[in-house]
Amino acid sequence: MTERTLIGREVKVATKNAVRIIVFGSCVSRDVLNYDVNHAFDLAAYYARSSFASAFTSHPTVDIYSAKLSSKFQAAIVKADLEKTLLGKIDDLKFDIFLIDLIDERFNIFSAGSGGIFTVSNELRSAGFDEENEPGRLIISGSEEFFSLWETGWERFVSIMSAAGNLSKVVVNRTLWSAQTKSGMTFGSAFNPAYIRESNMFLLRLYERMARDLAPNQFLHPPVECVYGNEEHRWGLSPFHYVDDFYLFLLDKLSSFLPNEGSNPGSGLKTVGAIHPDRVLDFAVLFSNSASSVGAIPFDPKRFKGNASSTRIEDGMKFTFSGPESNYQIRFALPEPASANGLSVRIKMSGWDSLRSVSLGYGEGSRFIGVTSVNPRTEHWVDFSFAQSDLLFELYNKPGDLQSGCITEIRIYLRGAPSPIGATLKVESISVWSEKPFSAIEYLQKQDCERGYSSFLPTPPALGERLYECLSARFPHATLQKKGFFDEGTCLLDEGVSLPWSPKKRLPENIGFHKHLVSWHSFHHATILMLHATDTNDFSALMPAREFVSDWLNHSFKQWSEKDHVVWQSQVAGDRLLALLMLWNFGITHAFDRRFMIRLNDCMFEHARFLSSDITYFSHHEDTFACLQNLLTQSVALYVVSFTMKHWQSSDYWREISLERIVELSPAERFDTYCSGSEQNQSASYIRQLVALAGALGDKRVQ
Repeated sequence: MTERTLIGREVKVATKNAVRIIVFGSCVSRDVLNYDVNHAFDLAAYYARSSFASAFTSHPTVDIYSAKLSSKFQAAIVKADLEKTLLGKIDDLKFDIFLIDLIDERFNIFSAGSGGIFTVSNELRSAGFDEENEPGRLIISGSEEFFSLWETGWERFVSIMSAAGNLSKVVVNRTLWSAQTKSGMTFGSAFNPAYIRESNMFLLRLYERMARDLAPNQFLHPPVECVYGNEEHRWGLSPFHYVDDFYLFLLDKLSSFLPNEGSNPGSGLKTVGAIHPDRVLDFAVLFSNSASSVGAIPFDPKRFKGNASSTRIEDGMKFTFSGPESNYQIRFALPEPASANGLSVRIKMSGWDSLRSVSLGYGEGSRFIGVTSVNPRTEHWVDFSFAQSDLLFELYNKPGDLQSGCITEIRIYLRGAPSPIGATLKVESISVWSEKPFSAIEYLQKQDCERGYSSFLPTPPALGERLYECLSARFPHATLQKKGFFDEGTCLLDEGVSLPWSPKKRLPENIGFHKHLVSWHSFHHATILMLHATDTNDFSALMPAREFVSDWLNHSFKQWSEKDHVVWQSQVAGDRLLALLMLWNFGITHAFDRRFMIRLNDCMFEHARFLSSDITYFSHHEDTFACLQNLLTQSVALYVVSFTMKHWQSSDYWREISLERIVELSPAERFDTYCSGSEQNQSASYIRQLVALAGALGDKRVQ
């Protein structure tokens, strides 16, 4: 590690207009700046080998160790940790980015007899510290006591940064230890697989705690293909000394914080507010008045047009509508045309007697290209976001609708009736961007192992059991229903329905009825067969379940037409994703062939992205029992798939947003209100099992 001593002091020489950055963490973040050949960043200070539990406790420890170290850098980091240098200076530090990583949380901490807490780093041990001969006790990293002390330190840090208005400047390098090098080499007995796995589980717990206080765009998510150990790393071989692509990726993401002076939306410069944790972007440009949106271009009211009165407010633009039910519109002209394939708009709609739909997109000449939310939720901030590669976009647009790909104008259309005192639309931000689509199929095809899915086992291990319990509550008579299929060849659907099904026809008879079509595309037939297989250990039922899904992939997945309008209703997609997850678990257990599992993986990814969208989630919103069940189903399905498919770059982000939705939906009083009637008993049991399934995955907010 470099001997450059930056602990607790500012660098005197800085590159003109460079972004000032403080690193609190390890070489995992510090070494990113070694790749900054354009000197865009100025390292103002570097604090290493210090846990949040130590750095932000109010009890310093007398430093009798640092003077024993010949390395100035090592002496400085030991002194800073013991004397709580950062805590004493944080209010006076000048910075644009406060970059954090948690790799050094692997070190134990020591609770001294004097009341102080400090980090037991390798450097401290080299200076002569020996816990066996010191008054106090060692607290092991990963323990509950360690987590409690870490959380106390983190909360104090958040309080300090919030009070100074600096919390939005915090960026977390959300990295995990690598399991091997790119060539497949492991890291020896010092870093055995169990130790690496346990360390990563603890890191995930810490990152998820941080996510309660930070926005999603404050986390940098290194993609899995970059998280490999480097056999020739300058600091040696270890699970947190990575290949060059890892550092280059993070540098590129940090560059999204750079100001975009003199740039235009097509210039390739990025702004952090438009960076989506679930996507990899080539560029993005953000328009916003919010002070927390670093590098954003302020809204120019003159660029807005429409049939509403407009007001520039502190956090964006406010538009007021009045009159009878009608079609209303807002248009925003970009300063420069942007060659982009994605759009995000953060809005809040209030004061509407009725709001039938909201459409948003962009104009290419006289054409409108975008998506629509029907009966959207109001009085709530929503993030409407889509890319041209999204399944959601394909549902509303045809390939022939796309022309030059050059976006000149953002459009929002509203159809509804304002209240007598008027209705409003607040726009907090608008961003246009170009992404590099993530293909789940391409990712798995690149795997060298014989079966690329073999390492993606469901976690925690009880996931399959919990999923079975949940779906058993939904279909309590699965084993009884199976008789109709095996003995008579009928198609098993919801509510005990069995439709005649000719062996010569792909579809069962009378499938055109709406409720039958919903059940068919929800994979209730396959789910009932899989439940029967689990109940009886008669796994012959898996063959027709798999055959059914395979047929659907061939004929309905991305092959829909107007007559298949129910295929992508959110409730149908949520039920279907739970069935796909159950089949995935069976595929792991029974070693289904690679080709089928790759197709299944891709299908689940498309479902997860569809359900993660606010456009999907906040459409068809009603205060009814059926809506509650629908929202919980799609939220829990997204939550569970984020645990199962951890290799997706989107999974951590999707886990957070789905958890937020579940927490909002699951208070006990909601169930007491909706589940009082005996006719709701089966459905009430099912939604309680949905919440229990989410809670079983480890978050106390839904337990």
